[in-house]
Amino acid sequence: MQNVAAYLYRAKQKSGKNHLFTYFEAKSDDHAETKRDFLFMEAGHSKSDYFAPVRIDFPVVDELPAEGEFSETFWLTWALESDASKTCVPRDTLDPSVAFPKLYPYMTKPAGGAGAAENSRTTEKTQVVQEQQKTAGEYFASSLDKHTVIAAAWLYGNNCLKLNDEQLAAAKALVMDDAQRYPQNVILALTSLKQFAHTYPEMPITAISGMKAIWPPFGKVPELGKLCQFATEYLDATVEQRAGVITKWQTSAAGGAKPAETAPEGPLRTESGAILTNGAEPATGTPIDSLQMLETVIGCALYPSDFDISNPPGAIIRAVTEMKKRNDAALKAWNEQLSATPGVLQFSRQAIVALIRGAEENLHVTPGALRSYINANLIEIDGKPAQKNAESVQQTGAEAQQTASNPGEKDDVVAEFETERRAWLRAEIRAALAGTTGVMDERDVAELITAIGDVSHGSIARLLAKEIEPCDPFNQLVADDVHHLTCDVLENWQDEKDPRVAYIDSRVEFYLQEARRESERKYQELATATDASASGALQQENPAPERVDASNEGVKTEVAQQQPSELRSMGGGRLDVSELFDASPLAKVDAAGATTGDDVREFLDSSTETAEVSGETAELSGENVDTAAPVEVQNEPAAAVVNAPRREEPAAPAYFEPGRYLDIPNEVYHSANGISSTMAKDARISLMYYHGRHVIKTIQRERTDALTFGSLVHALALEPEKLDEEFSVEPVIPEGAFTDTASMRAFIEQHNATLPKQTDADTLRAVIEKHNATLQAPYALGGNADEIGQFYMLLPPEFQSIPEDAKITATAMKACIKEYNATLPAPLKTTGGRDAMLEQLATIDPEFVEKERAIPAPLPVSGSKEDMAARIKTILPTAVFADEVISAWKNNNDQRQTITQAQMKHAKAIQRALFTHPSAGQLLKHPQRAVEVSYFGIDEETGLELRVRPDLEIEAGGLRTGFDLKTVSMGNVKQSALRARLHREIIERDYHLSAGMYCDVAALDQFFWIFVNKDEHYHWVAIVEASADLLELGRLEYRKTLRDIKQAQDTGVWPEPITEEIVDDINDFDQRRMEALRVA
Repeated sequence: MQNVAAYLYRAKQKSGKNHLFTYFEAKSDDHAETKRDFLFMEAGHSKSDYFAPVRIDFPVVDELPAEGEFSETFWLTWALESDASKTCVPRDTLDPSVAFPKLYPYMTKPAGGAGAAENSRTTEKTQVVQEQQKTAGEYFASSLDKHTVIAAAWLYGNNCLKLNDEQLAAAKALVMDDAQRYPQNVILALTSLKQFAHTYPEMPITAISGMKAIWPPFGKVPELGKLCQFATEYLDATVEQRAGVITKWQTSAAGGAKPAETAPEGPLRTESGAILTNGAEPATGTPIDSLQMLETVIGCALYPSDFDISNPPGAIIRAVTEMKKRNDAALKAWNEQLSATPGVLQFSRQAIVALIRGAEENLHVTPGALRSYINANLIEIDGKPAQKNAESVQQTGAEAQQTASNPGEKDDVVAEFETERRAWLRAEIRAALAGTTGVMDERDVAELITAIGDVSHGSIARLLAKEIEPCDPFNQLVADDVHHLTCDVLENWQDEKDPRVAYIDSRVEFYLQEARRESERKYQELATATDASASGALQQENPAPERVDASNEGVKTEVAQQQPSELRSMGGGRLDVSELFDASPLAKVDAAGATTGDDVREFLDSSTETAEVSGETAELSGENVDTAAPVEVQNEPAAAVVNAPRREEPAAPAYFEPGRYLDIPNEVYHSANGISSTMAKDARISLMYYHGRHVIKTIQRERTDALTFGSLVHALALEPEKLDEEFSVEPVIPEGAFTDTASMRAFIEQHNATLPKQTDADTLRAVIEKHNATLQAPYALGGNADEIGQFYMLLPPEFQSIPEDAKITATAMKACIKEYNATLPAPLKTTGGRDAMLEQLATIDPEFVEKERAIPAPLPVSGSKEDMAARIKTILPTAVFADEVISAWKNNNDQRQTITQAQMKHAKAIQRALFTHPSAGQLLKHPQRAVEVSYFGIDEETGLELRVRPDLEIEAGGLRTGFDLKTVSMGNVKQSALRARLHREIIERDYHLSAGMYCDVAALDQFFWIFVNKDEHYHWVAIVEASADLLELGRLEYRKTLRDIKQAQDTGVWPEPITEEIVDDINDFDQRRMEALRVA
């Protein structure tokens, strides 16, 4: 072949693809590149999966792939000597560390015939090696490269001198596994000792046994320099001296001995006397042994390059040394501040690097700002989740045991502060683990505990209580729920924390939904019983509410007879405020006159009184006390049960008088009288827009996914008990449902495999042909008179019907032969399909044909989704299809907002971030909180009616505080710019205008925003207070907007956004550009 171009396409590891090889004839280099790209795209490959192609020398070997085709197995057998080489050589003859391209762990050499047809022929040298190694499936260390021998010695010790196929594969995999830092360092250390090369393959066995004696394989990874130093000293020593060398290294700091063992003078301290470390290593990451190492880590963090800080390259270490020599200002400033930080040596290298690289560029210039930054941001970074559940649970147990006074108390000691709710959860979990609750007996508990790891009941109880508590923020789980939840978690144990918490969260939601359904069922039963009762006043003892308090079951609450001038419950959490309003100061205010802020405040002070409760009260005692349960959430189910006999709830009023209203439905509030803050914001767009949106209602506001998701987050954070009322969540596809054509095809193929095998068409044809062969063949009617006469003489006598006295002619003889042939049985047809041949066989073997037709035909495995679903339903009428489930959910004409499972999962993550935040969580679960309370008032200046609805309000110590929950998307905003971005968000979206209206109409003293970032997996929370100036700005802006609306109402003129002609002029930048062009 002339002008042949050969190419290597090196795959990217994340693509999961194999390296490619191809070759073809080309007229020139340009033609080769064009043809190469054309063939690559025609073969269906993607450029994003491969690095740029490299042209190599055409390999003169047999069994190459066809010209123009791409081979995925060529580079499993062949390789280049380096990344700069162009010549292919057998891969087995090269050191795996230099062979190019390198094989990723998922790439395996084809066994036997798999791929051998393409790359089976190699050079004579390769064949000799294979003959030496493959004859008996054994590989001798003397014929392997150094890297493989060292890896085998690490894995198998003395047994590495002779390996089988599996052991050799494991050794080569270890050579390629960069994640195994300890053995990788050992391989590099031993291969660098050129003076001991003549002692292979025994040398690695001896050296590695000594290394493992000093640095255990599952302990701290030793540094490469220490390994080289030890190996040199150990191998230079005689056999008698080597034990002394190991003892020396084991007792030295270089060998990993703790400073406390070699330095009894006391712990390291700062200049002020504070302890730098208590000897405890960080839970994750690489520890820092000394202040000198701390300075080196700081220098590495300041170096502008990405590398593994646990094993920095030598070039980085040399660069840091130069920084120390020239007394680098940044290194000096950071080192001075961190060295004076108490406990700094208890943090990992990774934490120090994250701290330094997260700071502003010149922060070290100002010592005070640097100290503040370190104090606020020096935290240990999270490591990977525990790989074994026993380790994670036992770690919690070990922390608890540190505070125990004696061994008998270790199971009952809590290592960290426990809320009363968590203490109650822990006690109930312990009861479930004791096997005394009826959910699990002791034998069941023992089996489950054995399956997940040998851990104590106290450790599991502490761990689960800590993880269950944030999943039940409103403390709605009762003891029986906790017992069942404990059993569920143990049966479906997850080693990693995140999936385990997600499972707990899903089960908690399931139990709460079941409780709501049960409450509704009892409500319906009570309503039915009420319908059948006699007319008149209903005197009936109210049943005990089931879930008044999650920590105290069986507690009954009785409501006293309604007193005048109090809130009267109307059921479902709604309250009748008519009597209260009549007794309030606002009842005496003339509606036509101006209402002052003092009147509103006086009204709010009096309207917050609630109905007195008499009779038996819920007594909270023992460890089941739950003081964190919100009052409204606890009392709402009780109100639903107590007021169940009321069959009809009063409809919402057509007009809302000024006042405070609880539990007004969303649709009622948004259609009520009064200008809301949202309407005021629309008026700031333009009065023309306000007129079209809210007066003549020609501008409709479509509900977007972002708006729906925001409503979902509000519901989960503020009123999770109303989730089912407002949202229709996408159903979970049941296990075993058919989700795609692949699952349908697999089911059909499995069904077909269980059917009796039908006789194929070829076999039926052979049977027919065998039958036809037994039939008498008809005589031919062609030929001359003599041949016809011979056939005539062969006829039976009864067919030789020509009279003796008649003339025998060929025509007469043919007539007799034809008559004879007509009596012969006709042969069966062998053409056509299987059904046609069965029809033929039915004439000779009907029983066989009947059996064949009774065998069901296999179902086709091709076609559309609908066709395959129809076939499956013929054999499995109860089959469930994901498409049908989702379609039925989308087309059920439900008026609620639809939410997908992905949106729900995302919103639940945001909810968890809010509830676990140290400040926001306490506010959202505050016992004195009120959610979505509606206020109606009148603007004093314009007389316009107003309405506001803060997300959350809390009254404590005579101070009324309002909160608004806002979701933002600021995932890519730098930390230093977040504050400015949040301010811009508040101003641009007129949040301050809403805050001003809230404070005026609802008589709030303070106002805060709770911002939560909604970017996936990055849900930070920020609480922002509206300053007095910001609130004043909002007040001035909304009052000006109200004046504009009032004027437009009075004049009937709703101005457009631009009411006069404008002149567009250039700005300063355009001015400078114009001047520069004039000079040019």
